[in-house]
Amino acid sequence: MRIRNVAIVVGILCLCAGICSAQFTSLVWNGATGTQIPVNVGSVTTVNVNAYPGMNYALLASKTRDVWYTDLGLLEVDLQDPAFTVGIDGFNPAHPRFSWGFVNGNGDFDFSFVPYPIASPIGDDIYFQVLAQDPTKLLGFSLSNFVGASSQALKPVVYSVEPRSTAPGGTVTILGDYLDGTPSVGQTPVVTMGGQTLTLISQSRNQIIAAVPIDGHSGSIRVHTDRGSSPDLYYNVKHYVVVAGNLVGEGLPGSELLDGHMSLVGEIDSPTDVDEYQIHLEAGEELFVEVFNYDAFNLVVKPYDPAAWQSVQLNSDLEFRMPGVPIDPLIYDNDGGCGFAAGIGTGNARRFVAPFTGDYSVTVGSAFEYSTGHYMLNTWTATGPTTGEPQLVGIHPNISTVGGVVEIYCFGVDLSDPSTISVEFQGANGSWLPTTPFLNAQGRLAAMIPAAAKTGHLRVRNAQNLVSSFDADDYPSYYVLLSQLAVETLNASYSGSMQIMGDISVTQEIDQFAWSLNAGDVVKVRAFPFDFDNTRVMKGEFFDPAWLDPEVQILPPVGQAPVIDIHSGPGIAAEIGLAIPPFVAATTGTYYIRVDSWFFLTQGPYLLDVEIN
Repeated sequence: MRIRNVAIVVGILCLCAGICSAQFTSLVWNGATGTQIPVNVGSVTTVNVNAYPGMNYALLASKTRDVWYTDLGLLEVDLQDPAFTVGIDGFNPAHPRFSWGFVNGNGDFDFSFVPYPIASPIGDDIYFQVLAQDPTKLLGFSLSNFVGASSQALKPVVYSVEPRSTAPGGTVTILGDYLDGTPSVGQTPVVTMGGQTLTLISQSRNQIIAAVPIDGHSGSIRVHTDRGSSPDLYYNVKHYVVVAGNLVGEGLPGSELLDGHMSLVGEIDSPTDVDEYQIHLEAGEELFVEVFNYDAFNLVVKPYDPAAWQSVQLNSDLEFRMPGVPIDPLIYDNDGGCGFAAGIGTGNARRFVAPFTGDYSVTVGSAFEYSTGHYMLNTWTATGPTTGEPQLVGIHPNISTVGGVVEIYCFGVDLSDPSTISVEFQGANGSWLPTTPFLNAQGRLAAMIPAAAKTGHLRVRNAQNLVSSFDADDYPSYYVLLSQLAVETLNASYSGSMQIMGDISVTQEIDQFAWSLNAGDVVKVRAFPFDFDNTRVMKGEFFDPAWLDPEVQILPPVGQAPVIDIHSGPGIAAEIGLAIPPFVAATTGTYYIRVDSWFFLTQGPYLLDVEIN
């Protein structure tokens, strides 16, 4: 009787009527007849009923299959099965779905039905036939062919987890469906949180209580059974548990240097407020950071709610820097963690493994002008990978000459043995120039730029012959090779490959340089925001008043179209020569290369790099 109730309430068998030339009806389930077809519980399946236009029919459905020979034909559905019901009755005008059961003159009408298991923990078999009017038969009715489907149970589904935050060793309650696996085969669920296995305390179909490991850290909850695994919804705050470490307050003893698994509660009391903390890392340690909005009144993590953006809550951002390395910042994030949490190594946030031992810094601020409030800064570490695809997080300096030495900050390599690592610079025509790195006086991985190197990306190859990847506009792996460096000079003419340090001192300024080119010269032009103090090209941010957002143009003589670019280079740099193909001079003469501010909104120093081949 339970199935009958479910069939009526959940209701919906998808019936499609097609036009046939004869006075008969047939039943086809997803293109097959007379076979068992696996159908996931809760999914919508399709049954095609091919019938004569205007024909009435009734759908016969059963939980068990029986075979009877009748005057109407071969009946394979057990109509006496009390556990099921006739789903659609097209003969009884009093039936609530009588009008739906009528195949109209156009031969089309849709219904829906969702198979639902009750009797068996792993699903139920469902069988269907159609009883249709057929004037060619003695009694005026006939039975269609039989089809059946084996209803398969769903994978576990997690609806929510409480509490949102806990201490190591604490318990969490998971609510959902199909959480208990198949007891008949002795299977019990496995619960993981960010890859860590939790200890089961109790389990049922709709609820699990589990204990967090004593050395546990934050992560997304997943349930694994013999039917499959719940999805990894790391971005959904309802699935995420924050595991707090040793808790300290902003400005209190213990907050000066964060080391290991620690949690700190602080406050951003104005949109311009920035809190900075030091985090000690050993070489090879992987860092994890998350910054959540915090309810200081109830002392609980309360993820930022964008629908309530005018209330007092913090949509945080963070910046991360290495000691003594002027990459500013090495990592920036405002929503890479769960929900709107800023993070490092969590969710979609960038990973970081310390390339050397030291006290690194992280700053917490507000992501936009209406965002203020308390936050919880949560940090923990793990042993970083030395295998797998290497990842390059930065180089310094990122401007140098042939023979210059650059430090490489990366992980996924064995830093204790540089001979197992290859550092590769870009050469001419897409080639790569491998070099063997070394540890410099500071114990950091370094490499010398080879003679045939060109401006472009650097990559790292490890002992497993796996190489770091990059996108064309990636900033951390990019370097500029200096060939001939000059300072911006008014009314000067230039030729050949060289670099010019200039400055857009007001937003409306345009710097234009005359360049002598020969017919057939292949020209690449790049413009970067530039840091004079640290002699670095910078990543910059769109519309950031601290840095120039450059635009470059090549203006040829009459007869050839100009070329313009704004953001094809690394970061916000403009670049003609990679995503935008190199410029080829059509004639010998004087061309003009122009640098200005995109939309005339920013100002600041720049480095112009012109490469001619």
